[in-house]
Amino acid sequence: MKSILSLVPLLAILATACSDDPAGPDNPIDPVASVAIAPGVRELTVGGTLGLAATVKSVAGKTLNRTIAWTTANPSIAT
Repeated sequence: MKSILSLVPLLAILATACSDDPAGPDNPIDPVASVAIAPGVRELTVGGTLGLAATVKSVAGKTLNRTIAWTTANPSIAT
């Protein structure tokens, strides 16, 4: 049993090496420097809707293709 448990770290390293993650030493992930939300300040009537768009940029100003998760602290006001 002890010899099987000693293989767990090795298997974890091998599984990580086989990852499909495109990031790595030859292809590092650009860190996010800013997120711009458009449009800016808007007024809404009760029951109205407003579409928002997020633009994510790196330190170099390059637009990054990142997934944005929109949430609200108060679902009775915004969804």
